[in-house]
Amino acid sequence: MIQGSVTKPLFKLVDYVIISFFDSIWMVYQQVTDSVTVAVNEYGSNLVCLELEDELIFVDAGLLTSYTAEFRKAMEAITGKSASTLIMTHAHLDHLFGMGAFKDCNVIAAEASKSRFERFINLEYTEDVIRDRERVFPYFREAATQIELRMPTTLVKDTLTVGDDEIFFKVEGGHSACSSSVHYKSGRVMAAGDLVQAERYPYFGEPDTDLGRWIDALATWEALDIIHVLPGHGPMVTREYLGSVRTFIRDMLASVKQLKEQGVAVDDIIHHPDLPSGYWPHDAERKPAYDYSIRNLYQHLQL
Repeated sequence: MIQGSVTKPLFKLVDYVIISFFDSIWMVYQQVTDSVTVAVNEYGSNLVCLELEDELIFVDAGLLTSYTAEFRKAMEAITGKSASTLIMTHAHLDHLFGMGAFKDCNVIAAEASKSRFERFINLEYTEDVIRDRERVFPYFREAATQIELRMPTTLVKDTLTVGDDEIFFKVEGGHSACSSSVHYKSGRVMAAGDLVQAERYPYFGEPDTDLGRWIDALATWEALDIIHVLPGHGPMVTREYLGSVRTFIRDMLASVKQLKEQGVAVDDIIHHPDLPSGYWPHDAERKPAYDYSIRNLYQHLQL
């Protein structure tokens, strides 16, 4: 086990480094390429660091400010470079509540995320709110004591290039209207946000979820020259993995639509044998959010 700071030569010798933080949280830092590191996190979104010539670009901020600040500190110590920019793949709380670790940085997000940022910034974090959120997000109570939210400094309608055109930010939609991708061209890496949720039952239950746009985004990425895909949740995957996610979403959309057209009630659809089996391991935990997603899809489908 390696505690706290890590020297660059040691970091280069291993595939990943485990750093102890809270008593029951482990941070797994995996070096994807010489210039890309991901912190896989089970209690919020994954965190990504992209090392450019003179700066560090981070993607997503996770749930816990303390966790994210530790990741930033480690990456700056390893690279000898400073963070300049935080890019948000979308404005769900488990991706943005740790943004206080980047108070001195430019923050880039989709223009479509503005209302979500405003809602979280203006929300009063009462005991009832905390209890409600922590049923879904472990450590939300700790997160609520640490949050320092602010509006993005740059809101993007469609696309933006960052870091001397090395990084291509694109508003995709799909998982939510503000879901965006971060393509690091020279690293051949795609930071996918929750458009890829690897090795788990995915969540697709937002009011503004659009499975058609989600499918289109994945199909576009499959044609790009990328090797590594960094999910919003779960382990790193390859470009080939995208096809299995796309196929699942396509089949889920078609199956629920067909069953609804046949007059099958939503409660009978949630565990219906005609639904696609999915791309995740057979022993993955099926959480209530997955059932909620199917229910939401059913209710919003236009026949």
